[in-house]
Amino acid sequence: MSFFAWICDGCGKPVADGKGYICVNNLMARDRREAMKAARAARAPGPHTLADLHEEMQDVPPEALWHVWHRKCDPEPEGDDYWFGVERARTLADILQWNAHLAEKNWTLYTNWHRFIQRRLS
Repeated sequence: MSFFAWICDGCGKPVADGKGYICVNNLMARDRREAMKAARAARAPGPHTLADLHEEMQDVPPEALWHVWHRKCDPEPEGDDYWFGVERARTLADILQWNAHLAEKNWTLYTNWHRFIQRRLS
């Protein structure tokens, strides 16, 4: 079983067990979900151009970004992020479990989770 080392987005150094976490601002993700739902509801029926869809997205908040932080490097350590310790995602099996767990959340699609994991695993 291979061990996965998480690298802090702040300092660029590996994060030891108990010293940091993987996190996302899930309130931002929920805001994006609600804004996209409202934009879809307001959309007129019929065909739409890419320009129409681009304009519609102008008022939608950006997707919420996942980060890896040492506690000491987190720019908002008292924030209300969704987080889990790096020690809970050290193997591919752990990451698959997190992927399954997060797939059940109604806000995960409004984050960069899949690209985040893909980038970190490459």
